[in-house]
Amino acid sequence: MSSLWDTEKKKHLERIARDKEVGYIDIRIIDLLEAINRIEALYTTSSCSGRIAIIDSDWPWEKDDTFTVFKSHEKISESDIKTIIEMMPKERYWLMVRGPILHVIAKDLESAKKLLRLARESGFKHSGVMDVTSTGYLVELISSSQITMPLRDKYAIYVDKENLHMLIMLSNEILENSWLRINKLKEKIESW
Repeated sequence: MSSLWDTEKKKHLERIARDKEVGYIDIRIIDLLEAINRIEALYTTSSCSGRIAIIDSDWPWEKDDTFTVFKSHEKISESDIKTIIEMMPKERYWLMVRGPILHVIAKDLESAKKLLRLARESGFKHSGVMDVTSTGYLVELISSSQITMPLRDKYAIYVDKENLHMLIMLSNEILENSWLRINKLKEKIESW
């Protein structure tokens, strides 16, 4: 008879296999997910390799009446953003660049602590145990890499062409740095 842990891990691994098959999982994080999921005491429940997004919202932390206008898990170009900036927002366009985030269930406290140590050594500085559930410890791994910047509102565009170019370069650098952190964590996990 299998335990709740075994049942939940099997269910999540099956979902990951389906999601991978249809292309729902960010390709840059697949190897890390597989490395984590090979460890008996861990399994992943959700992940993102990092992204660049533009939202239309009064404030970036608001959830109600917020619309995602653009999202990419890959580097972006000036034309991607320029077209959007020229359109009128409902409220305000915000550029949001976020590093990787993963949610992992650890079977026991020692595994959760070891995962957190390896994650922090790899640049996932804002990580921690978020909850203790019947299946284990929910560990959130978050990179501290991010930018949030207003681009325009109904009345004015806030960035000129030169600054837009720099903003795109910085956004792409953050994504590249995120991918390096993912690879570093994968290497550490493989030596678990």
